[in-house]
Amino acid sequence: MRSRTPISRSDPETADSPQASLQPEPGTRRLRLAGPWRATALADAAREAARWQPEPGEWTLDLSAVTALDTAGAALIHQLRQRVVEQGGTPVIVGTDDLRRQLLELVGEAPPSPAPPRRPLRPVSRLGEQALTHGRAGTALLAFLGAIALAALPAFRHPRLLQPAAMSGEMVRAGIGALPITGLLAFLVGIVVAYQGGAVLEPYGATTFMVELVGNVQLRELGPILVAVIVAGRTGSAYAAELGTMRVTGEIDALRTMGVDPLQALVLPRLLALMVVLPLITLWADAAGLAGGILIANLLFGMEPVIFLARMPEAIWESSLWLGLAKAPVFALLVAVVGCHHGLQVRGSAAEVGRATTMAVVQAIFLVIVTDALFSVVFEQLDL
Repeated sequence: MRSRTPISRSDPETADSPQASLQPEPGTRRLRLAGPWRATALADAAREAARWQPEPGEWTLDLSAVTALDTAGAALIHQLRQRVVEQGGTPVIVGTDDLRRQLLELVGEAPPSPAPPRRPLRPVSRLGEQALTHGRAGTALLAFLGAIALAALPAFRHPRLLQPAAMSGEMVRAGIGALPITGLLAFLVGIVVAYQGGAVLEPYGATTFMVELVGNVQLRELGPILVAVIVAGRTGSAYAAELGTMRVTGEIDALRTMGVDPLQALVLPRLLALMVVLPLITLWADAAGLAGGILIANLLFGMEPVIFLARMPEAIWESSLWLGLAKAPVFALLVAVVGCHHGLQVRGSAAEVGRATTMAVVQAIFLVIVTDALFSVVFEQLDL
């Protein structure tokens, strides 16, 4: 009797089928993806993706060796991009066609799945979580500042890379365009300071000390910080909105495709232009604030403008003007870096542009005030 040998059938999707993989190239910020990135072949790639910790900087995700791609594979690639963004870097995808790029964009724009309900944190735990979140944000901002410094080195060696035409346009927009609002607000603040100070000094017959009060406060503190706050709300928000919109529309990716560094082409002109014009705007605001103080001193307290101006050289400390002007470039650096950083971090839809703009303004104003407090402590310790 002939025995029958059972015939074993193997499923082509599970038996010896190739698996998706990802491999960082040594010595570079390049992640090579290979194999079929489908739901049935993602087990090994998912484990490798969970262990992968990217360094801050620009990472290239090479998809040229990917043989197949479905929605599950695109979602895992989107997680890799988000991992790079969380570490303060910028992901760039190469080696793919238009159809796969559209699939990746659709997956990236899809709303995230609702997070599972979390138990309410205790106050100390909540404080620690917020501290970690802000610490990661500060680390990302420092990494972005370092990337700007590296991009500026070749630009300073070859000044043509600084784009003088773009810088001059930004100087006009951020400088001349800000003169009316900064002048008006500084004038009104000078009126308030002179009125409040004069009301306190008048009962003691010491209204002549209004010159010291208005002059030193305006030149040393109010002028620089008032201008920085106005520019953060006016120009810093514009930087975040413009660069965020360019991220959404793909213009920044197009620049990288053409071999143009976005930091050199978009960030450096804005940063240098603002650092040049902010001290000049501060001088303008100082003059407007003193004009408001002179007006109130004359109208309400009977001090002639000639007397006010004659007492200024001896009443105003010599260091007040120079210390106030020394703060302006630092404030400009903070406003420009924060605005550009949040603009380049935009991902997804136009709603993200609004969120990035709001975050840029709030964080810039916060950093300006904190930095001004640090300046005050340092100047006091140095007896300036």
